[in-house]
Amino acid sequence: MLPHSPSALGVLVALVMYVISVSPSLLPRRWWWHAFVSGIMAGLGYCAGWLLQNVGYAVLVTLGVEFHLRQPWVSRWGPWILLALFFIWCVYSVVRSGRSAYRQAVQIGMRPVGIGEFLLGVAGTVATAMFIVAIARVAVWLFVATVGFFNRWIPYILAWWAALALLVIVVFVISNKVVFRFAIAYFAREAARRDNRTASGVYRPTVPERSGSPASYASWESAGAQGRTFLGRGPNRGDIADVMGEAKEPIRLYIGRAASGGGFAAQTELLLREMERAGAFQREYLLVYTSTGSGWVNDWIVEPMEYLTKGDCATVSMQYSYMFSAAIFVTEMDTCRDAATALFEAVYSYLQELPPDQRPKLYVAGESLGAEGAQAPFVDLQDLLGKVDGALFVGAPREARLSQELTELRHRGTPEVLPVYDSGRNARFVSKPRDLHEDLYGRELGQWQWPRVVFAQHASDPVVWYNVPLMIREPDWLRERAGEDVSPNMRYTPFVTYLQILADLPMAGTAPGGHGHTYEEELVPIWLSLLGLEGKVSPVTVRAVEAAVRAHIDASGFR
Repeated sequence: MLPHSPSALGVLVALVMYVISVSPSLLPRRWWWHAFVSGIMAGLGYCAGWLLQNVGYAVLVTLGVEFHLRQPWVSRWGPWILLALFFIWCVYSVVRSGRSAYRQAVQIGMRPVGIGEFLLGVAGTVATAMFIVAIARVAVWLFVATVGFFNRWIPYILAWWAALALLVIVVFVISNKVVFRFAIAYFAREAARRDNRTASGVYRPTVPERSGSPASYASWESAGAQGRTFLGRGPNRGDIADVMGEAKEPIRLYIGRAASGGGFAAQTELLLREMERAGAFQREYLLVYTSTGSGWVNDWIVEPMEYLTKGDCATVSMQYSYMFSAAIFVTEMDTCRDAATALFEAVYSYLQELPPDQRPKLYVAGESLGAEGAQAPFVDLQDLLGKVDGALFVGAPREARLSQELTELRHRGTPEVLPVYDSGRNARFVSKPRDLHEDLYGRELGQWQWPRVVFAQHASDPVVWYNVPLMIREPDWLRERAGEDVSPNMRYTPFVTYLQILADLPMAGTAPGGHGHTYEEELVPIWLSLLGLEGKVSPVTVRAVEAAVRAHIDASGFR
């Protein structure tokens, strides 16, 4: 069992882990997340130090190794001197990290963490670490008791290994078969329950251009919570006309999981009927949108297109799960890809039956998990360019096939945060609107040809940069230090950087617009370029569109 008296090496390793945990990462942390993340790392560090100290001592005793110092003052004052130097290093490193986090927060428009909030995070870190150590004490006690039990019948060394094997199996079974499955089952039930809710301020549409209306083949109730939010809000013909001067009623069609019990095939069949009914194939622009986990559609992606096209467009999407994106990422990612493929292929096949001069311009889009799913129907970039008139992939995860492939094939001298592929002939990576026409270093890109594809990604977005190889390999985006909104003091440490980015993921969407996983106003000029309307819409109108979308989303209470 872990001794009640502190382990000197355990405390030292815990302090080192704490210093590393508060070192600059992609996003600043609030006190409660500071307490949670740093507490876990400090607690695990203490356990590792305790284990190393005790194993090392046992090995030295077994080998009969002893150390004797010739100078008495070294044994008397040496540990204190080393401890003082170590303490000074810890304080210096924490202060330096705090100043870096403060500057980063100011730079990206977040509220900086004050001294009081930081100290609250420190207190929470201690409490969390003590909880981790308490769990470790119980585990060690069980291990020692199991060794003693087995030692009644088998030699001690065999009893030791048997107890270790049993403990590992029990921990694996409890964590994977019990805790993990219980958590997923709980979240699934909770997600299904939430799917029956309707957000405040969202009402059933009455215009026939929307699913769930009295004229729709799909009922309002079957759309699910996120589907009803998408269908029940957004600009109408009058809102668009106020900004653009004239407008049609934009079409929004959405099929929830409950709309059909026949799987994706039945959902897409119903969606095609809805598109025929609402006249989606007669509009000039058609957007096939892959939703995120529970069916969420980001209005910052859809509304700019609706305004800029003066409502002469249709957006279609469908729900493929009740679960939130993180759960789908670890349990049923293939479901997202299969749903996106079924959705696109159904719409694309229908369009191929129409005369070429009667087909709307086809676009695909998605954000986060939806951005990875939206890339799934296409073998490579050429396949994408051969089937669509444009594409917008926003904050795509690191493993998304197309964005990863183009990043790996980027021109030498262009950074991973904003790679340039094929001189930006068709596909461009964008963090800010200026990146539509020049690379990160101000060099002008070549002529942008059709079709056009945009990968929108922020250097400070952990969703874009998280992957398992971070554990042991420094990524190019960190080594190149090219991210403008990433702290220049961020350094790579094996395993630790992986844990830092992992810890940043839940906070990614809390960053201000234009940073982290929050994509907002920059999507308006991106759509302007994707639609080929540059020079046809005045800067004043573009700003009016940005203001109208912002006001509408803020007024609805959704982000």
